[in-house]
Amino acid sequence: MANPQLENGHTRIANEILEALIRINLSGQEMSAALYVIRKTYGYGKKEDYIALSQFQEALNISKTRASQVINSLQLKKILTVKENINGLTKKYIFNKYLKEWDIPSRKTLTVKEKRNDRSSISKEPLRKTLTTKETLTKDNTTKEIITGAIEYLNLKTEKNFKSSSKATRDKIIARINEGFTLDDFKKVIDNKVAQWKHDPKMNAYLRPETLFSPKFESYLNEKPVDPRYLPKPEPKMPEPRRL
Repeated sequence: MANPQLENGHTRIANEILEALIRINLSGQEMSAALYVIRKTYGYGKKEDYIALSQFQEALNISKTRASQVINSLQLKKILTVKENINGLTKKYIFNKYLKEWDIPSRKTLTVKEKRNDRSSISKEPLRKTLTTKETLTKDNTTKEIITGAIEYLNLKTEKNFKSSSKATRDKIIARINEGFTLDDFKKVIDNKVAQWKHDPKMNAYLRPETLFSPKFESYLNEKPVDPRYLPKPEPKMPEPRRL
């Protein structure tokens, strides 16, 4: 393989962005995802681009679920902006170059003594994931927004009246959130199944949280949108008899 050359293609990016990425505390996968979006946008002279989740999966060599989690984390940190789906499929990604908008805890500079104590405490304690208060609040608020948004959207599309306060419903949605799915994913599943089942008297009953948000959620999400021409038609209403 020949040595890399600028004339074979290069990504034009401000030094301030590179310096900011170097300073912040991102995981390896988060950094890779951020750089991948830069490559797909700035690398082609664009500010934004449609990128499929499968592309992140292949580029980062991780599962789709993990890719979705990494992207969500970068969204919460305001490093990436994700726009609505096109035709319910591919999302548009934008790298946020406005560094002051990034929401990332700053690194603390430790003294030599603090570093020793820090290493000692790490060696004695089991590894565990910890969140700052701000991160915890952000995560809790995001979860509440998804639960409320998903149920309101389901009620709107089905003309039913499910409660977001139901524990069984909340548990189903939280389980899917923990797998990395977003509010857009919930809306897409609802749209897919409403299109298929709403006018089917037998299947309409399954337009409910316990069915739609079950472990089959990912398979529902990846179903191709149904062509309206092949959907069952609602039964026409019989005219009321005229009164004499």
